[in-house]
Amino acid sequence: MQQYFELDNKEKKQEWLMLIFAAISFLIIGKGVYNQYHHIDQDNILVPLVLIMYCGFFFIYGFNAFAKGNLIPKWTPFFIFQFTFFLIRKFSSKTREKARAFATKFLGTLAIILSIGFLISAILLLTQNK
Repeated sequence: MQQYFELDNKEKKQEWLMLIFAAISFLIIGKGVYNQYHHIDQDNILVPLVLIMYCGFFFIYGFNAFAKGNLIPKWTPFFIFQFTFFLIRKFSSKTREKARAFATKFLGTLAIILSIGFLISAILLLTQNK
């Protein structure tokens, strides 16, 4: 049930922003691995920074769910989206399109909750390290 959909300009910008957040996160993780190898301690800076990048990524992901929501099935692993869709169809009397929209909004809500959790964790780590 792979569906094709065209992203509009706003969603393309959101996708590029998500890619930038993901790339910066991988660079920060790489810097952390390099620092660990060379016994450099910058964890009090790098860990909150990567959490802020995760926060931005998941916020954009969740924000898109409440707009058109085309990035949700594109960026969610296929089995996770299909499993969520299946559970909604099985335990409710929603039509196929309403179940897909509900699954999109549900995954978007989870992403926003994750985003808030990452932001709170980053703030706590920054205030703890002073």
